[in-house]
Amino acid sequence: MTAIAVMVGGALGSLVRYGLSIVMNPSASPGMPWGTLAANIMGCLLIGWLATALTDASEPVRIGI
Repeated sequence: MTAIAVMVGGALGSLVRYGLSIVMNPSASPGMPWGTLAANIMGCLLIGWLATALTDASEPVRIGI
């Protein structure tokens, strides 16, 4: 069950990161990859929030975040 939770968390995170990079990083424009930066910042904030909000959750859920 723990491995499934880790796989689901990783899949959701990678989909969000990919979506942000498609929306925010124009393919023809060199420069700052704003989508990647936004994904990293939002990911850090979300993981920190989930880690504190889900302290009473089951072990697979906590490991999956």
